[in-house]
Parts: sequence; C-alpha cells; structure tokens
Amino acid sequence: PRREQVVQLAVTDLDRALADLRRAPRQATVVRWLADHAAGAPLTLTELRRATGIDTAGIRALERRGLITISEREVYRNPLLTLVSPPDISPPLTAAQRAAYELIVADLEAGAGGRFLLHGITGSGKTEVYLRLVARALRLGRQALVLAPEIALTTQLVRRFAARFGNQLAVLHSGLSDGERYDAWRRLRRGEARIVIGARSALFAPLPELGLVIVDEEHEPGFKNDTVPRYHARDAALQLAELGRVTVVLGSATPSVESFYAARRGFLHLVTLPERIGGQFGVDGLVHTRPLPLPPVRLVDMRRELQQGNTSIFSTILHHALAQTLERGQQALLFLNRRG
Repeated sequence: PRREQVVQLAVTDLDRALADLRRAPRQATVVRWLADHAAGAPLTLTELRRATGIDTAGIRALERRGLITISEREVYRNPLLTLVSPPDISPPLTAAQRAAYELIVADLEAGAGGRFLLHGITGSGKTEVYLRLVARALRLGRQALVLAPEIALTTQLVRRFAARFGNQLAVLHSGLSDGERYDAWRRLRRGEARIVIGARSALFAPLPELGLVIVDEEHEPGFKNDTVPRYHARDAALQLAELGRVTVVLGSATPSVESFYAARRGFLHLVTLPERIGGQFGVDGLVHTRPLPLPPVRLVDMRRELQQGNTSIFSTILHHALAQTLERGQQALLFLNRRG
C-alpha cells in the first residue's frame, strides 16, 4: 500500500500556543494557518510545506512541542481521478427498456440467479438498462460486476458509470499499474467499492456480496483467454450464477450463436430491445427519448455483378454512392471483413 504523512493541529488553546511561539514566528505562522484553513482536518506534509514554506525541521519542532501530530494514512491509487466523465443524464426509459428492466430486476430482487440475454440493436439503450440494474443492486446491498471484452470498451463504460456512481466504482484491467490494481482489489475486498468494471480477469475480483454480473458485447472473442488458465469469461460468469445465485445479463446487438441458441432452447431468458432511440431536451429542461429509424441497408449479390461484367471488388451501386458522397464533399467509411 502507498502511504503518506499527514499533519493535524493538536492545540485547544490557540492564543496560548501562539504566545509560546513568540520567538518562533515561522512556526507560529504554520499553527495559525492550520487553524484558519485546515479546520481540524489532516493535511499532507507536502500541502503544508507548499502553503507555508516551512521546512521539515520546523514541522518536527512543532511536533515535539505537542502543537501538531504527524501520522500516516493509506492512499488509494485511483485511475478515475484523471477521467473526464460526461454529465450524468438519466433519460426516461422507453417501453421496451422498462419491460426489460422490470423483468431482470424481479429476478435480482428475488435472488433467483437468473440468466438473461439482452438482445438490443445498436443504439437501443442497453447501457441505461445496465445502469438502472446496477443502481438497484446497490440499493439491495449487493455488489455488481460489469465485464467488457477489451480495455477500450472498458473505458467507455467507466465514463458512464463513474458519472453516476462516483467513488463506488473500481476498475480492473491490464492497462492499469500494479499499484492501481492492488488498491482496487483492496477496496473491493473491504466493501468500499461496490461496482467493478473490467476485462475478463475482473471476473475473479473479490466480491463477497456479488448480486449482479453484466457481460457487455458477450459475442466478442476477447472474452476468451487463450493462455493458461484457459477460460471463457462469459461462460465462467454463467457458472458463477449457478454457484452464488447471481443474476447474469449477457448483452449484445449481435448475440453469439451459442447464446442465441441457448435462449431459443430456454436456457437463457431472451429480452429484446428492438428500437434505436435518441434523446433531446424538451422545453421542461428534461431529456425525452424517441425512436430513431435505422439507416437503410442494401444487400448486393456480387455474383450478379460478375455476370454483368463487373470484376471490381466494389459493386456498381457502391461505386456510384461513393462518387456521389465525394462530390458533396463528404466522407465515406469502408469496413473490411478481415485484418491486413
């Protein structure tokens, strides 16, 4: 653990203390400054030196006189201190979101250890459902674990969760220093942090009062650990539900074949969010949600393109659309189905 030295004023009769320091004006300045600014709260030695200009010898002299006390306290290395979080805006739930939330939260409140597949299209508001479920778990006195397949997605989730839950949140992933991970582990072990967000290894965080596990983007291969010990964090989370009667939510816009098949067979409860939603501020200053149409999608049979003499990797309609986009001075984004 990292520790730091802190100083606290130990006098009850300030006037008498200052009178005793008539021949030590710099020490008297420190005592007066502590009385005026610290309000009885401990202050680090670094802060005191910076504010008053006193050196270590002067501080030790005050300690010997019994005018201040010097002690140590543990300092948590918190990666969230430098995180810029968006303002926490909690929009009203849509009908589909509310139905999904109420179904899952009923299992959470009953401690039934249910398994849910939350199939919501991109932009359907899955994260807001996660936030509401975690908030309910905290009110029930339980802890929550949120898994993301990679560090980049973990950071996105952390911003949303930190804005709503603040210091109740801990983060665990390999991008943190050993000290940051150690401090997060201790906070979770002590129950000081009630929520942990992380990549697959966060599944093994010490959560003695775990009540909810959320696996976001459950279809991603990043949940597979290919080195010893080999495991799949999603499948391990489902086993955890059986062992501790923990509610597990698998979320995805494109569920894995295994999870979707399990839902069709009844091994998972399938919950759907079929609409993409957006939000805007109303005249009352509140956020109002509304359905958003999905962008148009056209499938092109490249076999017909070849029959028509087009040997390019681009279809005729795609080539035409790209040309129109460039003529308008706009940009286009093309996705490939493989790396390299």
